[in-house]
Amino acid sequence: MLLLTTRSLALPALLVAVLVVVATGSAHAQQLFPHHLVGQSNGTVGKTPYVTTTHMVEMRDGTKLHTIVFEPVKDIGKHKAAVLMRTPYGATGLKGLGEMWVDQGFVAVMQDFRGRYQSKGDFMCWFNATSDGADTIHWIKKQSWSNKRVFAQGVSANGIAAYLEEADPSVVEVLLGQYVVVATAELHRTIFQGGAYRYSLIHGWLDGIKELSFEHNFVDNEAFSSFYEPVSMTDKWKDVTAPAVHLTGWYDIFNHEQLRAYEGYQTQSTIGRGLNFLVVVPTGHCPGGEVPWPNGVNGIAVAEALAVALFKTLAAAADQVERANGGVFGVDGVAWAKLSTSQQTALINDVHARTAAVLRQANAPVVQYYVMGPAGASSAPGKGAGPFGNYWAEADALPVGKATKFYLNGTSELLIKGTPVEGAKVSYVYDPSDPVPTLGGNNLLLPQCGPYDQRQLEKRGDVASFTSVALESPVIVSGEMTAQLFVSTNCTDTDFTVKVLDVYPNGTSMMLQDGIVRMRWANDTRAPHLLTPGKVYMAEVSVWTTAYIFNAGHRIRVDISSSNYPRFSANPNTGRPLANNSTASIPAANTIYTGPAYPSRLTLPVLPNDGMPTPLDIDAVHARINDLLASL
Repeated sequence: MLLLTTRSLALPALLVAVLVVVATGSAHAQQLFPHHLVGQSNGTVGKTPYVTTTHMVEMRDGTKLHTIVFEPVKDIGKHKAAVLMRTPYGATGLKGLGEMWVDQGFVAVMQDFRGRYQSKGDFMCWFNATSDGADTIHWIKKQSWSNKRVFAQGVSANGIAAYLEEADPSVVEVLLGQYVVVATAELHRTIFQGGAYRYSLIHGWLDGIKELSFEHNFVDNEAFSSFYEPVSMTDKWKDVTAPAVHLTGWYDIFNHEQLRAYEGYQTQSTIGRGLNFLVVVPTGHCPGGEVPWPNGVNGIAVAEALAVALFKTLAAAADQVERANGGVFGVDGVAWAKLSTSQQTALINDVHARTAAVLRQANAPVVQYYVMGPAGASSAPGKGAGPFGNYWAEADALPVGKATKFYLNGTSELLIKGTPVEGAKVSYVYDPSDPVPTLGGNNLLLPQCGPYDQRQLEKRGDVASFTSVALESPVIVSGEMTAQLFVSTNCTDTDFTVKVLDVYPNGTSMMLQDGIVRMRWANDTRAPHLLTPGKVYMAEVSVWTTAYIFNAGHRIRVDISSSNYPRFSANPNTGRPLANNSTASIPAANTIYTGPAYPSRLTLPVLPNDGMPTPLDIDAVHARINDLLASL
């Protein structure tokens, strides 16, 4: 059974780790994103006495959800803001986080998803997250202790629920801010990356929480359709009004979609834009991999302190606006629905402007991200002799480098920057009964997450490697990596996988990121299109986003194959739907074409050597935020 719980860590700043217990025959504990340290940034959790009450909160359809409330004793009788945390892992497991928010002066509200633990109803994953979240927020608003200001916090599955709470317009004047850690706001693209089913993530997670019977809902719905509308924020960014602190990791299972969520909040929302923060740490849901990341955990404490500062300043700003406008936001205020849209917008903008003015005192960067490099690196270009990488940087937005093409040479198996050379092709047989095993990447559980040396897999006959010459100077990659492959197969469907790797001078072939495309979904997520055997197609593969420095003397490599199991379900090459895949699989004879007529290539977003922001003293940022918090 998958459980979310908390414990204290003996670190310079108090951080609460989230642990995951996985039932695989016999239960064993392993850390979930140890840098997934969510908890109070200073002092010791649980300093403030509180009163605990338990409620069965009724939803609009009559279903009652188990809800725990922690109210600070010292503030009994006063109106207070609340932090809402909804979870499928057991509300009692959020005790440590609840105590952290109580210590910060908030009421903590923790709730079991419907159908989970002590809540009634049927488990619906996140498909009721918007309505159940909104109903709970309105319940909070009516409590005698509430000042009608609610904030949402969530990690992983809980964070998905927090994102989706923004989709209900009725919570606009109540839900003021969010702190979302390693989560996604778009379920379909998360489950079907490049059209391929993320088997180990979805099947493994549902099996772990004993809800495997729900899996058919995803398997039966490969195509993007109205089925996924309740779990998608993609077309709803303009309606977002609550700014957030977004915390993700380069090797996290949700990294690509959480970066999109941040961009949606920050650049596309009509009201909430401009007041968001992004922190990107080097790890993910679990601390796997063969590369240590110096000071990588430090960003977690900064994100957490930022979230506390954001919540406190938003609440104070709302109080100020309430007083200035005759109680519009207040307990006895004018009904929000009676205000015009322009009046509502003006009030929220006023709250945000006052908040921004206070937060500027901490001089906290909008974007703080870890620039990765090879094992042993710890400095920025221009700062010493190298190796370069593995340091914190800041920006107003994640830098995006110039699209630089590295062409595949099918004759020499080289990766060549510049222009494609003579035409050639590389073929291999992909046998679904013997897929390439997963080794590292953006996965949920150990031992398969993080960067790993791929040399043992590169010896396989169904893996094609293309490698550059040794680099004369560092290549700084920042942004989304993609591959454009010209391919054919003898089947009506197959997969193509792409890995981007850093080849060290000693031969280590360290994976940076990987991606996949399931060909029948390559050009249309709403309807499959089978292939014509033998026809050449251009397949685009996203290898997700990164910030990485390939050092001088290293080489850039791309590995291409047609499987990565169990990270992705093994394609049987039959073209049949995932839900109707009982027939025997067939081997696929797959070919990659190269040369001027078929310019297969890896496209990297490359920054000039002087284009990467200088190192950020992230501990100094943390100190400035703490100074601000002390003054609030």
